[in-house]
Amino acid sequence: MRHEPLGPLPATVFVVENPAVVAAALRRFGAVCPPVVCTAGWPSTAAILLLRGLAAAGAQLRYRGDIDGDGLRIAAHVMSKTTARPWLLGADDYQRAVPVAGPPVGRVDHTPWDAHLAEAVRAHGVALLEEGVVDSLLADMSR
Repeated sequence: MRHEPLGPLPATVFVVENPAVVAAALRRFGAVCPPVVCTAGWPSTAAILLLRGLAAAGAQLRYRGDIDGDGLRIAAHVMSKTTARPWLLGADDYQRAVPVAGPPVGRVDHTPWDAHLAEAVRAHGVALLEEGVVDSLLADMSR
């Protein structure tokens, strides 16, 4: 709960749900990897406090998780508890990359940041996991 002020920070900190995305980013970028925070699923209180601290220090948080029922609930939670904004997490992003077949999406709740996303996910019924779009995420991180 107590720490030295964070900084200096880059303008953007990427937040992901899956540790495999962090591993891929480290393989691709090495020592110059953009800052990435991984929640490893549902974020702990420590993760939320870290994200809030990063935002308070001036970092823009960009969140991406799995596009399935649980992943969208995690995204909504992270964005409601922090200043994180969706990162490649809209209906268009989903429709552009959704596989023809894959794991089912489960129960899909409303997605406050993009109402069309929940509709599209329910219509397709196929989950789009972060690992399936890791190349797109890394390309965007490198910009």
